[in-house]
Amino acid sequence: MSLLKDCESAFLGSRRHKRFPRLLDYLVAPKLVGYSGWIGQDNKGDEAIFLSCQNLLQEIPLLHFSERMPFELAPGVLMSGRRRLYSSMILGGGTLMPGPAFLADIKRARELEIPYFIFGTGVLAPSFWEKIHPHLYGEGFIQEWVASLNDAELVMVRDPRSADVLTGWGVSRVGVVGDLAMSFPLPPYHSESKGIIGINLGCDDAMWGDQLRVVEEAGKFFFAMSKRGYRFRYISMHPNDTKWMKVLAERGLRDIEYLPWSTNESAIAKELCDIDFLVGQRLHSVIMAHVFGKPAISLAYNTKGLDY
Repeated sequence: MSLLKDCESAFLGSRRHKRFPRLLDYLVAPKLVGYSGWIGQDNKGDEAIFLSCQNLLQEIPLLHFSERMPFELAPGVLMSGRRRLYSSMILGGGTLMPGPAFLADIKRARELEIPYFIFGTGVLAPSFWEKIHPHLYGEGFIQEWVASLNDAELVMVRDPRSADVLTGWGVSRVGVVGDLAMSFPLPPYHSESKGIIGINLGCDDAMWGDQLRVVEEAGKFFFAMSKRGYRFRYISMHPNDTKWMKVLAERGLRDIEYLPWSTNESAIAKELCDIDFLVGQRLHSVIMAHVFGKPAISLAYNTKGLDY
């Protein structure tokens, strides 16, 4: 039964952004908003952002802005007689600018002559990333971004630093909306404290320092709290995070609980609702702890962690 559920989650979970949420939507022609973001990649933070954006739009279907029509939508498109799949496009949350793939999505929206919006997006800090990915900051490429952003219906970024970067590049009318994950659709849950510390360790980006050193130094704190009677719950924001839980266990940390991997609302609530506080490395582990009213210590590994 567990294997069946895992297979169902792996297939259907990856298709969540590519199918209508209601059967009725296949028969009528609702407004359909295309979403451009880092989704379908097993990143719990980006999935939370997508769910939050869905929550904000309420009755308007929000689906992955894909060049190829997902097969789940083909019957509905044929039956409804719609001429155009998307009525508009949103570049959503995550640190997506100035990524080439997301500029390509904006260009495609312009080719389709549909309005597009920048909503809750972050900008990679040039002070950190320009040395690592200099091709992203070439003058011609940045000017392509500026021209596209100045033609957007709305430019609302995640944080003040991102707004300052865009303004410095020459983008007009830049506002700040905050991180979209703060609008996460909270399922019913009961919050309590049980002497449990939530742990999240891991990152996939360039970082200050060394990841193993981060785990070792954080581990000293966890061992000290273990002596005070605390237990631990490891909260993975990406499947790769679990390897650092194993490192802690190999170093002798006991009483580490790990709940089955999932990106749905109820599972996230179950992970967070009864911890006392969280020590988190990934940005959205900290944000999601705050969404559920839990204090958090942020182990900022690059500039992104300081923007929140």
